[in-house]
Amino acid sequence: MASRSETVPEDFLIHLRDTIPGFSLETERHQFELARMAWVGVTKSNRHVYFEGHMTFTYQDLERAFGRSKFDQINASLNLFRVTSNWSHNKHHTKGYSFSAVLRDSVAQYLTPSLWPSVTRLIMADGKAVKTVPRAVASKDKSGVTTHEWSAATKLNLVKVDLNALAKLKSELLEGCAKFFEYEADGDRTAVSLRSDIVRAVETIGKVCRLAMTDVAGEGHIAHHYEESGSGRLYPTGISLASAQTVVKDAALTGCWEYDVSNCHYAILAQMSAKFGHTCTAIDDYLKHKALIRAAIADQAGISVREAKTCLVALMYGARTSTWHENAIPQEIGEEAAQRLYATPLFMGLSGDIAKARAAVMSKCTKTRTGSIVNAFGKSIAGKASQEQKMAHLLQGVEAKALQAVVNRYPDDIVLVQHDGFVSTARLDVNALSEAIHAATGYRLELEERLVAADADKYFESRI
Repeated sequence: MASRSETVPEDFLIHLRDTIPGFSLETERHQFELARMAWVGVTKSNRHVYFEGHMTFTYQDLERAFGRSKFDQINASLNLFRVTSNWSHNKHHTKGYSFSAVLRDSVAQYLTPSLWPSVTRLIMADGKAVKTVPRAVASKDKSGVTTHEWSAATKLNLVKVDLNALAKLKSELLEGCAKFFEYEADGDRTAVSLRSDIVRAVETIGKVCRLAMTDVAGEGHIAHHYEESGSGRLYPTGISLASAQTVVKDAALTGCWEYDVSNCHYAILAQMSAKFGHTCTAIDDYLKHKALIRAAIADQAGISVREAKTCLVALMYGARTSTWHENAIPQEIGEEAAQRLYATPLFMGLSGDIAKARAAVMSKCTKTRTGSIVNAFGKSIAGKASQEQKMAHLLQGVEAKALQAVVNRYPDDIVLVQHDGFVSTARLDVNALSEAIHAATGYRLELEERLVAADADKYFESRI
């Protein structure tokens, strides 16, 4: 079921009514919910963990949106989504949902324009149009608890978008995509994965461009809305630049400055474990020589540097060093590559160091009488949670506190936040940012900056 903040473009609803037989015969509420599912697509927030190219929707959400068993009846009649037959309670995953050919063609037809000729309205679940741009951060977090922590985040709800740069990028991606048909036909894994990424990027460009042409936000601007998670992290709702692929975000925000905390969670874990008496030798070495170590791991495992970086992030979040195909790392790079990765001394050294650091922190960190742990952002996690979940909660608490310090210091410049990174319309003082973060968290974190610019060639090179 859609949240109060979720919307769909009015002309998208109209397009579905015009192109899909029987769609207009459903109730207005059901039309909205179906349109929302189609509009969100395979975004980060609802991408299925186990079924590649599929979306995830819980049966509880579907029942709240359509009524008990009604979604299956509606879907059987309209043929909008293909649904996998299997799901798992023990493995915590739902059935997989993907677009039927009918819906896929309809959405593709809608997203054809590179530049939209006129604005549209944004429609909410109750059928009413949005009249004003919503506040940047929801007044209640994802658990329904009132939050006041992001009062300075007043500029995050409206972002200026470079529509011409997005249109140019779309053309370049489509041209590049055509070159990979031959390799894809031969079953080349890299080519298949790249083409899939490009298709998603082109679709995101279409949606971002449409959302940057609404009556409520104004031409060339996109409205953003965030919700605070149980750890304090901010997550965007719906389609947004905060969850878009980097190449799309770069085109949209051309000319802005992006800042990222260098190896954020590794840096926090090393300092946090040191406070509890444990020195992270392998992690400290990685933090000093990250480019060389990533390149060495990638070379020895036969994977790209980008894939090595992704696996190192997954490792920090508790990914097991197993070739079981449903683990995060084998899913990302394949089982054979995972086997090579686990034979890499540098990777396994980091894996062991993370485990020891986690054990040190978990054994000595402050706990409530019931065993809960409160992180730096003041958010608690239950004692029954796994060690990996508790560790992630502590790391994300520091990360959220650091981001809050940045937003508080430069409220008029920050226009986008992404966990351990943010985008500013002006170049900022990196030293002042680092000092503000240290004052708020007690952690010394290194910030990296870059001038944002669209670069399709670099996008392709990083994936080959």
